[in-house]
Amino acid sequence: MANPAQDDEKRGLALLSLDSGRFESLSGLSQLFILREILRTYEYDNELEEDTAKVYEAFDLIVGTGSGGLVACLVGPLRMPVEEAIQAYLGIHRAVFIQGEGNVSAEELTCRLKAALCKLIEDRLSPEEQASRFSAFNKLYPGCMIAVTALSKVNVQNLTAFRSFQGRRGCPPPCNLLDTALSTLAHPHLFSSVTLQQGSITHQFIAADLGYCNPLDTLVNEIKDQFKDRSIALIVTIGTGLPSPISLEGDDSFAHAASELAISCNDVSDRFEKMLQTHSGAFVRLNADGYDISLSLSPEDVIAHTEAYTRKAAVAEKLEVVGESLKERPNRIKVSETSFPKVGSVERLHHAIQAIPQRASTFDAVNRLPYAERATFNPSMACYSGTRLHLLSVIYEWMKQESYSQPILWLKGLFGTGKSALSHSVALEASNRKVLASTFFMTPGAAPRDVVSPRTQLMNMPSIDNLVSTLLRDLRNFSIVSRCHWSRTRGFSTTFDCLSN
Repeated sequence: MANPAQDDEKRGLALLSLDSGRFESLSGLSQLFILREILRTYEYDNELEEDTAKVYEAFDLIVGTGSGGLVACLVGPLRMPVEEAIQAYLGIHRAVFIQGEGNVSAEELTCRLKAALCKLIEDRLSPEEQASRFSAFNKLYPGCMIAVTALSKVNVQNLTAFRSFQGRRGCPPPCNLLDTALSTLAHPHLFSSVTLQQGSITHQFIAADLGYCNPLDTLVNEIKDQFKDRSIALIVTIGTGLPSPISLEGDDSFAHAASELAISCNDVSDRFEKMLQTHSGAFVRLNADGYDISLSLSPEDVIAHTEAYTRKAAVAEKLEVVGESLKERPNRIKVSETSFPKVGSVERLHHAIQAIPQRASTFDAVNRLPYAERATFNPSMACYSGTRLHLLSVIYEWMKQESYSQPILWLKGLFGTGKSALSHSVALEASNRKVLASTFFMTPGAAPRDVVSPRTQLMNMPSIDNLVSTLLRDLRNFSIVSRCHWSRTRGFSTTFDCLSN
């Protein structure tokens, strides 16, 4: 099927940007299911048979990085229908991350990833296509252009775009599709860096996960170079379910800010959306956030969450806008006359550093509040191993609830029946799950009750006067990953604000 945008260059461009996420958390799977919904709308609006439209037919340029870069390779150069791409993505993930396995070296994970990608490419491409330079793919398959990004290992400000076409700037060393996919996925915490040779010069690449998780800047560079005399109908940017804010809370604010840059994708999109808000329908951001990406999720979890997201009324309206724009291709934005926002890693890190003094002063003020040191839980005071299992299982199930319609669990009973031991056990379990925000035990946690006398217990009992201040300090020091989860699901920010006012 011919791409209507290539049939008539007077029609507006349709552009697609795919964020990076955590490959081990199946983040790209969410993008593929959103793309499936986009194509269904596209098929309906264009009166096409179901499951016949391809992503590379609907868009003129696709830019991706990390897990989004892999998705771009699947639906672009490998020309996979979305349903096949979903199965391929899952197959690669299963081949790399074996369920129930312990720690595995980056070298071993890289070998598995390379083997899985090799098999996929061999099954889809001819030997000639496999050996072809990635930059020559658009000569083999004219039409949709693909750009996938990675970083230089020796200079994280050096962002490189691996293109399926001839580019004007920052050209990478000669490489094939396999090298491109490995480079964009080479997250330092998971995989080994990718070494490419350019004459006598050796280049090493890693995933662009520090400050470049949203490749909109790259998309802008490419449309300025390749389509400077064209107009844009639509820019679609798809996230991976990652939370949006950069968090600067904590005594090591700089380190926290730097680490959060790796998942701060929505802030870049927000700047584009604000700048293009006068061009109704020109910019659409789709991101199935709201679930804890730090957890090990099953494919069913990711799929169910993403499908629930696409059923929301506001999201359905966005999908309608995308479908209409892909069909009509209006000339909304003249490329040569538009100044697009540019916020790369250096600029965002600068903004983060500027905000540190104000946030740090707030943090210091909270940390100067009185703190009940002896009110924390004590693992030695938990239930003995193998006891109270039924009651503990009931409480642990309550901890897993998603609706939080029952936010308070009241444990009552006579003196000496083991309420404190159960509470210490629950606190220990919550701590192990990384979801413990705070505890306050009125009985001292320094030692079991049978070790100290009642008089000593009374003298060492934490003061109720320090309850609120202790909770404030604990909430303030809650880890970033857990804080992101609580702020979205249990009203963490609201709780903190209420306590501090």
